[in-house]
Amino acid sequence: MKPTQPTEQYMKNIRSLTAWNYVLVILAPPAGLIVALYTQRYWNKIGIKSGANKIAIILSIIFSLFMAGVIIYSQLTAAPGPSKAEKNTAASLSTAKTVIRAVGSYQRQEGSYPTEYNQASIDNNIRLSKTRITKDPGSTSYVEFYSCGDQGNAVGYWDYVKLSTEHLYVGSVTSLEGCTLVTK
Repeated sequence: MKPTQPTEQYMKNIRSLTAWNYVLVILAPPAGLIVALYTQRYWNKIGIKSGANKIAIILSIIFSLFMAGVIIYSQLTAAPGPSKAEKNTAASLSTAKTVIRAVGSYQRQEGSYPTEYNQASIDNNIRLSKTRITKDPGSTSYVEFYSCGDQGNAVGYWDYVKLSTEHLYVGSVTSLEGCTLVTK
């Protein structure tokens, strides 16, 4: 089949499409590839070899592969969300902080630290562990409660990431030394 002689307007449209290929190659390489292949079809139809359009096709393929590689790499190296252990630790820590706030409130009202767990107005959903927490208590609502005399209090909670008991302190207490585990 012999190529037909294109009109001037036809040639202007094809050149315009070829120019737009370069814009699309940079902004949206897959779309640039589609338009470049579409435009190449018209260049072939009129029997003219367009080096500019072939370059657009090659650049579109290169940029599309690069863009796909960046997307794949970013998905493979993306940080996962918090693990179940991290979520449970955050919940346990929140429970312990609730107890610490209640103890602080008690101290401001009474002028001393509570020596019994039920002296501070602690949420009923928070459970007092009757023993030291040495393994997963089965719920993030369990805490250890320590009375440290007039020095303050300590609250223990299970850290699901470290798999150990961690402690928060209120008052001048900085360790469990001299503190007594409250069991009722």
